[in-house]
Amino acid sequence: MTSYIISYDIAADRLRDKVAALLQREGCTRVQKSVFFAPKFAIKELRALQAALHALVNGKLEENDSILCVPVLNKHLPTLLWEGASPGLEDTLKDRFHILI
Repeated sequence: MTSYIISYDIAADRLRDKVAALLQREGCTRVQKSVFFAPKFAIKELRALQAALHALVNGKLEENDSILCVPVLNKHLPTLLWEGASPGLEDTLKDRFHILI
């Protein structure tokens, strides 16, 4: 299984809220306003999430809107870098992190 970082840039408030709610319902953890972490998703779970997102946003995205899903190998999770507090990610991984200051 692989973990994923999912981010979106959606202009419409209502659609953006629906995407966030769907991601949370599907087991993703919010780590920033428009960034979620999907821990240890099997490919079947990822495909189901992709289908649900597609059904939700199909025909509703504006020209510059997008959703991005980036795989993160579990062996690389302890080396993630960030600046500032990210309790959602830290709580999800329950591991040591490198924090940029």
